[in-house]
Amino acid sequence: MKVHKMSTKTTCYSCLTIFGILLSLAKLDHAVQTVYMAVIIPSDNSRLYSLDRTQPAITVALEKVRRTILTSDVEIVALYADSRCSSQLGPIRAFDFYSNKTVNVFFGPVCDYSLAPVARYAVYWNLPVVTPGAMAHDFAAKTEPKDEYKTLTRMGITFDTLGFYFLQILKGQKWERAKLISQHKGYNSISPNFCYLASSAIAKHMTAKRFRYEEHIWLENNQDAKLVLMESIGLRHAGL
Repeated sequence: MKVHKMSTKTTCYSCLTIFGILLSLAKLDHAVQTVYMAVIIPSDNSRLYSLDRTQPAITVALEKVRRTILTSDVEIVALYADSRCSSQLGPIRAFDFYSNKTVNVFFGPVCDYSLAPVARYAVYWNLPVVTPGAMAHDFAAKTEPKDEYKTLTRMGITFDTLGFYFLQILKGQKWERAKLISQHKGYNSISPNFCYLASSAIAKHMTAKRFRYEEHIWLENNQDAKLVLMESIGLRHAGL
């Protein structure tokens, strides 16, 4: 699977532009002069959206939003915290911002497992969450009363469209069954369990359309790729 990296600067500016427009249209209390944007992202530079890559882009985007959208009596201040792509540390950082009353909008977390609890709590705090992450299909549902991520806006690519795309290929080729093989720790530098979340979205679309498939998780350190292809796929899934 080839992953195309989006421009961090473009993504940040797109997020901030939308937020700036909403902010300028909202009926804010005139006493509110400062709007806090809590940015929760990993500091680890092996991550695509690391602090060193993202902070300069946010700074440039904020300057442009101030010049082109915001009124002079409103100021956006970006505050940063390290999520470490952790499902525990991400929400702790969010609680710190909330308890200190230094958040009006969350930018991030980016990693799905770090983002999920923050996006759930944000609904009860009535705070928007904007992220280029949230690629898992679970984040798509936001319209029903039982849905968990009602204040979440996803600005990046998602696995929902990937699953739909794969299903269209299978239908177009008139294939009736498939073997879905995912790498155990593939592209973990982008987000933990990246390949697993991608294959889960594909499986979701296949299940919804009652397409016959089987799943296999490839443990690259313990399993030879050729043996996996022969034993897991073989003649049964080879189209012969």
